[in-house]
Amino acid sequence: MNLRGTDLNLLTIFEATFEERNQTKTCDRLGMTQSAISNALNRLKQITNDPLFIVRNKGLQPTARAIELYDQVHSALDLVRSGLKDVLDFTPAESTRMFSLAISFGDGTAGLPVLFELIRREAPQVRLNMSAPLSETEATTMLRDHALDAVVHFERYNNPDLRHEIVSRYPVVVIARKDHPRIGETAGKQEIMQEEFVRVAGLHRSPGIVADRDELFQFMARKTAIVVPNVMVQMSVVARSDLLAITSLQSILPFQRAFALKTLPCPWAIDPVPMYQVWHRSADNDAGGTWFRNKLKEAAQSAWPEVKVTASDS
Repeated sequence: MNLRGTDLNLLTIFEATFEERNQTKTCDRLGMTQSAISNALNRLKQITNDPLFIVRNKGLQPTARAIELYDQVHSALDLVRSGLKDVLDFTPAESTRMFSLAISFGDGTAGLPVLFELIRREAPQVRLNMSAPLSETEATTMLRDHALDAVVHFERYNNPDLRHEIVSRYPVVVIARKDHPRIGETAGKQEIMQEEFVRVAGLHRSPGIVADRDELFQFMARKTAIVVPNVMVQMSVVARSDLLAITSLQSILPFQRAFALKTLPCPWAIDPVPMYQVWHRSADNDAGGTWFRNKLKEAAQSAWPEVKVTASDS
């Protein structure tokens, strides 16, 4: 095929249309009009001699030929994108790259200073952009589009295009304010079950908290007094009330003294919470991304050296 007469921008439009399965969303993603997208797809249909997409009630359904083409087009465009970002020949000491990371409050507070120190030892001009965790849909899109280099989160995402690696595991604990009137330095299950709790939204059925699930979930449904948006608010509420909370140890350690909190062993048989770093498969050959993910793993295990991870965890 002679590419001299072919507009290679058609490939980016094809890629976006295939991934969005909706022409309006493709327009929004690329900043183009519907007529421009339609014209581009019509040109591609002529080139490939295939309709490529069939209009259905819920959007666009790719043809068998489109499915066959997508992997080749996506891989080729990713190689171009990688080349433009100069990631195939990453030199830490010379790089000025900005790495973007979505990470939870607890891990960010304790792990980010360690990560930044590790990075600056080798790459003094590299910069970091940290944001809060995202929904699975948002995270998948941003990782795919390389708007994010990695996500550190306690959940495994379902998208098969994402890679997961456990960087650490954290024990689950009960927290209370130090001068709690009924909960001392030790407390049994029955004592703890008499109290009310503050819970972070979305964590009630966390995959990290699975053992004894029926009893714990039913108990938390009855005994949750307040639902809050994040662990920082959770600790603040615990510090200024008689409510208890269940959280992972790494979330509380950086703030235990500041909030005057104490930790107690969790009376339910809850497995340690795994923390995953997640990235898109298209970043597998990104030398800079690989270097950054190695630093992330090193920072996680440096911040909590007592937590051991075996090869079978990945």
